[in-house]
Amino acid sequence: MRTRMRMRTRTRTRSPSPPVPPRRARTNRKNRMDNQRKTTTNNKHQEENNNNNNNNDNEGKVQGEADVRTCGERTRDVGVIVALALLPAVLALAMGGFKPSREKESIVCSGLLSLVGFFACKRLIPVVARANLAKGLFGKDINKRGTEGGEIPIPESLGLATGLVHIVCIVLFQVIHTHFLRPPPSSQRHHEGWWSCLKDALLGPSDSPYPASSPSYLLPQHGLDDWTEKWLIQYNSALASISLMVFLGFADDVLDIPWRTKLVLPTVATLPIIAAYTGSTAILIPLPLRDLVGCSLVDLGVLYQIFMVLVVVFCTNSINILAGLNGLEAGQTLIIAGAVLLFNVTKLSSIVALPELTLEDVRVRDAHLFSAYITLPLVAVTAALLLFNYYPSRVFVGDTYTYFAGMALAVSGILGHFSETLLVFFIPQIINFVYSTPQLFKVVPCPRHRLPVYDRETGLLHPSRRQDGGYNLNLVTLFLRLFGPCTEKQLCNRILFFQFVCCAFGFALRHVLAGVYK
Repeated sequence: MRTRMRMRTRTRTRSPSPPVPPRRARTNRKNRMDNQRKTTTNNKHQEENNNNNNNNDNEGKVQGEADVRTCGERTRDVGVIVALALLPAVLALAMGGFKPSREKESIVCSGLLSLVGFFACKRLIPVVARANLAKGLFGKDINKRGTEGGEIPIPESLGLATGLVHIVCIVLFQVIHTHFLRPPPSSQRHHEGWWSCLKDALLGPSDSPYPASSPSYLLPQHGLDDWTEKWLIQYNSALASISLMVFLGFADDVLDIPWRTKLVLPTVATLPIIAAYTGSTAILIPLPLRDLVGCSLVDLGVLYQIFMVLVVVFCTNSINILAGLNGLEAGQTLIIAGAVLLFNVTKLSSIVALPELTLEDVRVRDAHLFSAYITLPLVAVTAALLLFNYYPSRVFVGDTYTYFAGMALAVSGILGHFSETLLVFFIPQIINFVYSTPQLFKVVPCPRHRLPVYDRETGLLHPSRRQDGGYNLNLVTLFLRLFGPCTEKQLCNRILFFQFVCCAFGFALRHVLAGVYK
């Protein structure tokens, strides 16, 4: 028999937990004290945060006031430089005996268009600066190393903005000049439309730039198409060279092209000018040498074209070499451009005052008008750039600007047929180049940057030395050695004043040698 056995299961019963005793009064008192302590601590932290916020707000207000004060000082200093550069040309234009004529119309029109370019460039520079800064195209001011200003990233290559605005200005003026300011045929003198009426109302009735006493092939009805075509060819060649130089300069800023290769870039950019040059390749022999040579003119041919290439190479690189201080590149360009503009106005005033114009007078007049058309926008965009680049600099101009500015000045001098006078205006750059020759050609050691040495304690700049212990060979170091240590702003102003004196010396030299040298 099977017996079924059942398993017994035991059920465990847990005893109920004892009741929680009530909290003691001492524990409640301790918790209240902890809560009060936490509240006090939180209040202290809140007060500290409020104080820090107030301090930050005060520091921000002080910093903002300092920025406004610095911006005001920069604007004032730039205004003085612009006045020194442009006031002589403006006075010469106002007092030069310009009667209402197409010459005056064209200069005034180019000046108004350049004024628009100034405001456009002033608005465009911050936009390009932010874009370059976002793409990592920036640098730091070595002359402020060790200070807060030396750690701030400053956008570079702002010559791109000035170059673009300059190109747009000369393109727009080309359209205006071709369609509205060119000499019309005599049969259309009384059918020029609303533009002629507006110009006559603003500037007075204009005379034809081709007087009746001029040769027959200069009269509009005989040579209008040829005159316009030649003018457009030279103007477009200048536009092509300047545009190419802006592109090559920006490529140098981005790719950091070696120094020897930089000599080739202006040569390539000169090709449009050489191809379109229709002027004379003969030079006038100085009076003291004419008896020895036996003639007054010598046609150089290809040698003159090589000379033009050398002028372009020198102008573009000389501004790039004389650099390293806030506002120095743009400042020297502005003063040289002002001297070129003054020279154009004085020559035009003397030609317009003549009762009769010969063929040579007409050629000289057109050449100086052409030079003024290139120089006026250059002055405008450079003045706008100087508002941001002067000490303390907010932007760096880069090789883009130095190449562009040098090419614009070289084009105005070559196609204006006064290359010799242009080189006289470049006396500081010539001195700097000759003085720097041993370092440029590696006769003595040449560091990458030949900038002055900044003293953090005094805030002054001192002459820098080479690896072998000698001083660096450039005009900036030479000024520090001759006149002693000074601030960066003082050093820049001294060199710019020297540039102004050299340009004035160039005009005095031309006046003294007139009729004696040539």
